[in-house]
Amino acid sequence: MSPLSRTSPEQAITLFLLWFRLLTLIHIAILILIGAKTTPILPFALAVIYNVSILIFKSSIMRGLRAYPSLLLIDMLVSFILVLGSGGFKSLYYLHSFSPLILGAFLFSYTGAFSIAGIQSVLFVIAIYANGYRLPDIVNAGEHILTYSLFFFLAGIAIAYLAELLNELDSAERRRAIIDFELEEVKRCLEPHLKANKLSEREIQVLILSLEGRTVEQTAQELGISKNTVKTYLSRAHRKLNTSSREEVVSQATRLEGGLE
Repeated sequence: MSPLSRTSPEQAITLFLLWFRLLTLIHIAILILIGAKTTPILPFALAVIYNVSILIFKSSIMRGLRAYPSLLLIDMLVSFILVLGSGGFKSLYYLHSFSPLILGAFLFSYTGAFSIAGIQSVLFVIAIYANGYRLPDIVNAGEHILTYSLFFFLAGIAIAYLAELLNELDSAERRRAIIDFELEEVKRCLEPHLKANKLSEREIQVLILSLEGRTVEQTAQELGISKNTVKTYLSRAHRKLNTSSREEVVSQATRLEGGLE
């Protein structure tokens, strides 16, 4: 099996981001059901349909967003309309409005985070003023527009930083998978060569563990033998192969495979 055929962490992250959208709507539904908040049913129903559709067609949508980043403007517009039509800074859809920001930060790192945070901050201020609130009203209510806008930028930076770490981790895992795959190929062509050079089963076992990166101590613990015994087996194996290091053994196996081809 190819090392690159494994499931990418990005797929799991994408699924989480889409479920975040639905969870914000579930949160709103709970507030409505317990009578803590009220909101028009039609916009809420449309928001549910919109987000469920995104979840269903997530693969196509993610490909489209990567090819055409400007499509995120549609998502921002939907979030803006929901906030605009439900009270501005008192909107129940405030958490939901972070959805395009989080998605953009994961897809496009810091560029996406700053761009979307800037646009959404402006749209948020417009939604507040369109709902009849003015700065004195908001201050008297104990709210701060600057704080709301700052949240967008801080959330974007945090998500973008996490995205960078995850990308680096994914790259490292892919490199490790490739190395492991190549090592298996080396071992496959090496074992007949080792037997042809009259290495014992124990010598082959110890040498293979060495090629996999095990230290003498780790090999001794795994096989239940002493470190001196491990060193003896390695010494015998290298003497029979006329090598002095793991690199020379791998090189010898590579030449052998090339000769067989």
